[in-house]
Parts: sequence; C-alpha cells; structure tokens
Amino acid sequence: MKRSRKITMSSLLLYNLYPRTIWKEVTTSLLSNVPHNKIVVHISLPLTKIFQYYSIRKQVLQYDKVSEIYFSLNTRSAGESKGFNLLRRNIDFTKYDIVTYMHSKGTSRKRKNTIPIKDWTEYMRHFVIDRFDLCLDAFAKGYHLYGVNISDHVYAREEHKKLFPNCKFIYQGNFVSVNLKSIRQEFLNNSCVHHYYSLERF
Repeated sequence: MKRSRKITMSSLLLYNLYPRTIWKEVTTSLLSNVPHNKIVVHISLPLTKIFQYYSIRKQVLQYDKVSEIYFSLNTRSAGESKGFNLLRRNIDFTKYDIVTYMHSKGTSRKRKNTIPIKDWTEYMRHFVIDRFDLCLDAFAKGYHLYGVNISDHVYAREEHKKLFPNCKFIYQGNFVSVNLKSIRQEFLNNSCVHHYYSLERF
C-alpha cells in the first residue's frame, strides 16, 4: 500500500517538456497526482510545432497545480540545459524548501523505441513522486539530494541486466529533488552550460 505524508516543506516541481512523440501520455504519467505544492513547466518547442504552441500550452494547463509555463525554441545541442537555466533565472525559489526536476524523457525518440524508456521513466517517477515521503525522510536526515540513477551501467548482480532492455538508451535519469535549505545557492549559481548532457552532469 502506498504511503502518504503531509508535506511539511514547501515543494516546487519543475517539468521540462519536449513535445514531440508520446508527449501527452508521458506528461499525464508524470504530472498526475503529484504531492508538490506547485508545478512550473518549460516547453522546448521544435520549429515543426511552433504553430501548435497554444494548443500544447492549453493541454499542459489542464493539470492540477501548474502555475506557470515558459517556452523557448528547442536547440538540440543544448538538450535540457536551455530550459533548466531559464527556469532558474525566472522563478523566485525563496518560497520553496524543495525543488524537484523532471523532464519528458523519451519524447525525442521514435515511438517504436519508447517502450524501455517508458519503463525507466515510470521507475523514476515511483521514487521521486509516488514515494516523495522517502525524499522528506532523506532531507530530514540532512541529505542534500534525492533521486534514482544507475551509475555507469554497473549492476549489483549479473541477472539484473535482464531488467533493463539492451537498446540505444542511457539508463541515467536526472529526475532529482534538491534540498534548498542546505544547497540553495549551489542550485541557483552552479554553471549549467548548453550541452546535450549538461543536466546529467549538473
């Protein structure tokens, strides 16, 4: 049975959206029933969808707790860094104790290649969203960050490999929660250069 806990720290969810393939189902999966106080969305819009901005914005506003939406033209080489830096510049983080970052993982891929990515995305959502109580516990103990990752594809046991399909995909997510009470300035001021993998390295 899923545990529930009343949030005692003000929490903000940042969502970086690239609306290409399967973006509606990914967004529904990630933004439904979130425990955070507010959601702020950045839409990284490809030129091919520039005239769909208002319909995409309308779709995103249907989710509870979405309070602000920013948008910029997608720059492929910059990956998520462009939107992430835009959000850091424009939001007043003094109102929040926790910030959680997620993105529409897999939406830049062809539909046929999104199944294993979807499984990994759901795995990350479980720990970062559904089990947000674990995040609160970790921060209460003094931890600075909370998230889930597979470091350098190292498996604890050989049989664990079968859990993660062999495909051209990196099982290293950057769905992460940051304890702003302890590393607020580092979160705001650390450099995040425009590079495809900047968020993974941030």
